[in-house]
Amino acid sequence: WLVGLLGLAAALAAPHAALTTTQRGPLHPDAGTGVTLLLLAAVTAAIAGADGLRRRIAVHGFGWRQLVVAPLVLAAVLAPLAAAATWVLPGATPATALQRSTQTLPAVAVDAARGPAALRTLVVGGTTSGVVTAELDGAEPGPWARDLAVATDDRPVTAAVAALVGETPSADQVRTLAVGFVVVSPSAPPRVTAALVTLAGLTRLGSTRGSSLWRVNEPLARVSIEAAGGSTPVPVDGAHAAVDTIVSPAGGAPRRLLLAEPAASRWRAELDGRPLPAVADPQAPWRQASALPAAGGHLVVRAVDPLRHAWRLGQGALALVLLVLALPGVRRQTAGPRGAGSRP
Repeated sequence: WLVGLLGLAAALAAPHAALTTTQRGPLHPDAGTGVTLLLLAAVTAAIAGADGLRRRIAVHGFGWRQLVVAPLVLAAVLAPLAAAATWVLPGATPATALQRSTQTLPAVAVDAARGPAALRTLVVGGTTSGVVTAELDGAEPGPWARDLAVATDDRPVTAAVAALVGETPSADQVRTLAVGFVVVSPSAPPRVTAALVTLAGLTRLGSTRGSSLWRVNEPLARVSIEAAGGSTPVPVDGAHAAVDTIVSPAGGAPRRLLLAEPAASRWRAELDGRPLPAVADPQAPWRQASALPAAGGHLVVRAVDPLRHAWRLGQGALALVLLVLALPGVRRQTAGPRGAGSRP
């Protein structure tokens, strides 16, 4: 019961705790972890008391006790089945009505984000006091609390926007973020559009609902290989910078693997199963860079969570404990010898 109370307290406190602050507001921890502990405690308590309850009811004839327990047992069996049905049936039933899309990015930007280059879109806005705001968007999963390792550093985005709308506008830092499009919202100060017009590295595509869309000329992909002859994009096959592809030999020339992801993140690059050593990137110190051998091979880039295996082992241990508790116990009843002074 102590574990159940701790789980209940964690679930109630989760909406009031903030791990970090994003462009969309504070990011709270997942309350599901506390709810899971509460349910595990309740199931364990129910299993522990089920045997004693069965014996107590068995000694009585049919009556109100059976009438009370039977609906409870039926509800305990049907509740998980009903929950599973609510998850499965909506996906199996074909949609009969059209729903309005909530996508705010232009279609061309969405297609570029879902493509092999995984380009991002920089949305520039502003406040009533004239402060420029920015949001970096891409087609990738949101930051779930259980998968969030560290708070995302906003300094690269801030520096890129400052260079984009500064006194001497430049799109170089925007390219290092793998930004393919820039959207200027109606709330942005007029000086933002005035700065973008003077940039040779951007091309205006048009306006929609008061927002103007700009394309970044020659953007860098989310993952690229940089050599003396230039930069070559590497197609991604998953969220963010996930890569699983074959790299051709470079003929002895030194080269680097560049990821438009923070260097402090848990991304790991391997070539033929061997980890690639990390190197510094003078152009963008925040960006993750690795030394890539001249020889080709099987390149794999994946996010690695060191706590993932420990979490799975813990889940397996809890499942094993519940399984042992759920097994019917074997009790051997033995009658001891009567004492000399015992009565018949």
